[in-house]
Amino acid sequence: MDFTYQNENIINLLGKNSNQLVIPRYQRDYSWSEDQAKTLLLDIIKSINFEENKEMKASSYFFGTILLKGDLNERNSYFEIIDGQQRITTIYILLVALKEALFSIDTE
Repeated sequence: MDFTYQNENIINLLGKNSNQLVIPRYQRDYSWSEDQAKTLLLDIIKSINFEENKEMKASSYFFGTILLKGDLNERNSYFEIIDGQQRITTIYILLVALKEALFSIDTE
């Protein structure tokens, strides 16, 4: 069995090559509490850097080690999440909530 690793940002991981992330049946159910999700969100917010003109500046955030089974370069495939399911699921929930909040803003 060949094991390789690479650093990847979460946006590329979630959107690269039209691949899907799959949680295998043997993984435990989602079990993070609201407090754990808040802690992750606040940690991410604290890592945001602002320039002197108050504009956001791109910064890195260590999301933790995630172990996936699959080929990142293959198109329209899937990755089994071996480790990191709770964090990935939580980040996905937070991104969907953010999208919904942004779309609900009245721009008039």
